[in-house]
Amino acid sequence: MSTVITDRVHCLPNDIYVVTTAAGDVMVNSPPESLKFLLAHGVNPPRYVILPLDALPGSEPSSRGFVYRGINYASVEFLIYANFFGQQQKITLITPTIAQAQRLHALLSETINGPTATEEWPNPWLRRECAAVAFFPPLGRAPTIDDMTSIVALEAGGGDLGQVQITCDGSNFIFTENGAEIARIPTTISAVAHPLTVAPPRPLPRQALTLQFIGGSDGFDPTGITTCFLAYFGNRQPLLFDAAAYINVRLAHLGLSPRQIDLVIISHLHEDHIAGLPELILTGGKRVQLVTAPTIYRSLLRVLSEMLNLTPATVAELFDFYPLEPGQPLELHGYQFIATYAVHSVPTIAVKVNGVGYSGDMRYDEEWLEHLHQTGYLSAERLNELRRFADGAGL
Repeated sequence: MSTVITDRVHCLPNDIYVVTTAAGDVMVNSPPESLKFLLAHGVNPPRYVILPLDALPGSEPSSRGFVYRGINYASVEFLIYANFFGQQQKITLITPTIAQAQRLHALLSETINGPTATEEWPNPWLRRECAAVAFFPPLGRAPTIDDMTSIVALEAGGGDLGQVQITCDGSNFIFTENGAEIARIPTTISAVAHPLTVAPPRPLPRQALTLQFIGGSDGFDPTGITTCFLAYFGNRQPLLFDAAAYINVRLAHLGLSPRQIDLVIISHLHEDHIAGLPELILTGGKRVQLVTAPTIYRSLLRVLSEMLNLTPATVAELFDFYPLEPGQPLELHGYQFIATYAVHSVPTIAVKVNGVGYSGDMRYDEEWLEHLHQTGYLSAERLNELRRFADGAGL
């Protein structure tokens, strides 16, 4: 039978569907910034989300796993936060296969809590700092992916929602309620995904140092673009700091091509900072040269491995990596990079390059940092390092 879209189905851009059922709203597909699209259309974040089938190898250029045409369709991190912190409930993520469920769990564990293995952390104090930032009073600790989500597979009975049953015949997700079919939603991703908002093009007078902001917002704001900016030094090609979702479209709107990007600096692996990275790597038309800390790079390989359904070794062949070890200056392409670990819930670097200082998502609060010092989370040396990070930066 063909697709059946009924009055139970709310159709949103980018192949997002929200099906109203007796068990609650069920969202099908989760491209980047899904939460922004939901909020912009007045739809509360659903408690259930169905991820698409993996793209078959070779079915379309550069696509495999949870990635279609460079767009990450496993972008559920902020839907998890919206449910857990906003509505005090766990979200259920439903994948067609058990293997996908396992990969999604590993992916989200890495992006939300950082590396699982103790030896993957560069030092014990950084792990303690991240746990302090992520501390959630009702739990008495940082929440884990299992606190916030249930990840189930249709092929293991994960579509049984009581009165509602969800199955997949390969072409459609089939919804039945009390034995009667209420909707058939296509499994095919057909539309070319586009962002909700783009930065307006403006004349860019080039100075000795010029910053061009693509975005400076967060994952919960439907009117804003997540943090991402370009830094021009003289007449050189720009550096890209973090990669917002739909980065190729965003660059094109500013009259730029991904081929013009010199280096890409990644501060950390939260969705709102790396959602556009698969696009650059797979469809940007130029080999990405990536700068970040080694511990973040290793996490990135594992995240992209689960996202693309490739081995970490294969993923490592897709782009060039230049290690920026905090505390050890890096000279590259005529730039000098200096980094330190920022205070955030996962390993994050704050970076200085040729007079520009970028803090990543550092929580900078003097009173709170002093509290962390007094309670033993920050040494006096570390506290002073954070306070003086911006010294020498002109901007």
